[in-house]
Amino acid sequence: MLLYFFDISGSVRIADKTGRHVRDSLDLRAQALMEAASVAARESRHGKEAEIVVTVRDLTGAVCLRVRMLSQVDVP
Repeated sequence: MLLYFFDISGSVRIADKTGRHVRDSLDLRAQALMEAASVAARESRHGKEAEIVVTVRDLTGAVCLRVRMLSQVDVP
């Protein structure tokens, strides 16, 4: 398992200082998508439109993956 860092930007910026161990590239993608969805869901509770970006870095600081998610809730 390799260690990756999941930085979040959107209405707030959170730099991941501890990281998490990931099995493989499919798990890496799934975890990044789940992280983006979780943050977007929290932002949507307040009726906000949100653009969430999860940037995944490896131990060297190189960007391995970036997930961008737009959340918009329209209530008639």
